[in-house]
Amino acid sequence: MSIQNIFTQLSISAVQAQARRNGRNKDRFFPWLTVAPAMAIILSLMLYPLIYNLLVSFKYLTLINFRRGGRFIGLSNYIDLFRDSSFYNSLGVSFVYVVLTVTLQLVLALIIALFVYRDRPWLRKVTTLGLLLPRMMTPVSAALVWRFMLNYETGIINYLLSLLNIPRLSFLTDPFLAILSLTVIGVWQHIGFDFLLLVTGLMAMPNEILEAAQVDGANWWERLRYVILPVLKPVMVVVILFGVINSFQVFDIVYMTTGGGPAGATQVLGIYLYRKLFLASQFGPSAAISVVLLFISLLISVSLIRVLRREEL
Repeated sequence: MSIQNIFTQLSISAVQAQARRNGRNKDRFFPWLTVAPAMAIILSLMLYPLIYNLLVSFKYLTLINFRRGGRFIGLSNYIDLFRDSSFYNSLGVSFVYVVLTVTLQLVLALIIALFVYRDRPWLRKVTTLGLLLPRMMTPVSAALVWRFMLNYETGIINYLLSLLNIPRLSFLTDPFLAILSLTVIGVWQHIGFDFLLLVTGLMAMPNEILEAAQVDGANWWERLRYVILPVLKPVMVVVILFGVINSFQVFDIVYMTTGGGPAGATQVLGIYLYRKLFLASQFGPSAAISVVLLFISLLISVSLIRVLRREEL
């Protein structure tokens, strides 16, 4: 073979190798190229409002100077926010609502799931459907229904109480009963999702574990405490995570039932933000409230995710 033929074969081999490398590179980047437009749109829709809101929180912005972009005032909005007693009241009410709602949802959903997950497929299907129906309703519609039911004069609940010779209760105007009523509404609407996750986790649990514990002499409480709950712990962390996020964002049912009253007893952060933004037109403080709310939600979410990862390890 001549030297010219050798160089020709080497050139062809090099070109083929380069073509294979280019093909592999194209195959590697092609999936990213296909999702890039959608990711760009999603990130722009998420990041732009977030960054704009963060910038507004450092400005004095009103309807008068809105077109001029407002005036930069640094941390003044945050300082005024943390000096406002209404903010601490709203923060406390939000935490009370979150703790009550998430705890009741988890406990009730777990009890129902433990009752129907074994040997009762028809009951499990009916229960799942019944608990998920409130979830399908819009929060505004659900709140309106409950507002009519809890009405002091014409509500069906007070009517039933009167039949039992029990005095009528001010469910929406008494400070203590108002927050309890909102808790009941929140649990009623969102317990179906918690039940669905928990019953799925119970059905995925191997029966051999429970049978082995029963053979070893463990009673029902011991099987629940030492077998079922440890297995369900990752699912319960996810349930708590979603419950905390949903409860901190509550606005519709509070606005449509109590409006934040009486005397701020049910004024959650969402209602406080609404009053600052739409009633007082204070754009800077409103943006600062939303940033604080986002920070609290992220802090709780990250803490729960760390607990979940520890359980997986």
